[in-house]
Amino acid sequence: MARHSLPKALRVRRRGEFIRIRVTGRQVRDGVLRIGYAPRDEHSPARLGLAVGRRLGNAVARNRIKRVIRSAWRQEPGLFPDGVDLVVIPLDPKRSKRTADVRRSLRSLAATIRKRRERHR
Repeated sequence: MARHSLPKALRVRRRGEFIRIRVTGRQVRDGVLRIGYAPRDEHSPARLGLAVGRRLGNAVARNRIKRVIRSAWRQEPGLFPDGVDLVVIPLDPKRSKRTADVRRSLRSLAATIRKRRERHR
């Protein structure tokens, strides 16, 4: 069976990392997702963190949303530039459960992040 988990090296895991991204980073958003991002070592791959609040539903619904986001992340390798830590926050409980909507949103927001990073170099 194929292993579908996201490796630890590609995840934002510590509380301090989430706080650093929120305090020192920037944000982009659309109707489906909000992504906070902050620079990191340029030669390291992008890392994903998830923050799914209780207002999006019970534990089963929140876990489904997280699975959909992780799945969309895996289906779009190299979408985000290297050297960036990201925290993805779903905004719409209904649209966050559909992989197609999440993938479309990730592509759109990744393009915005790339443009902003190019502008600030």
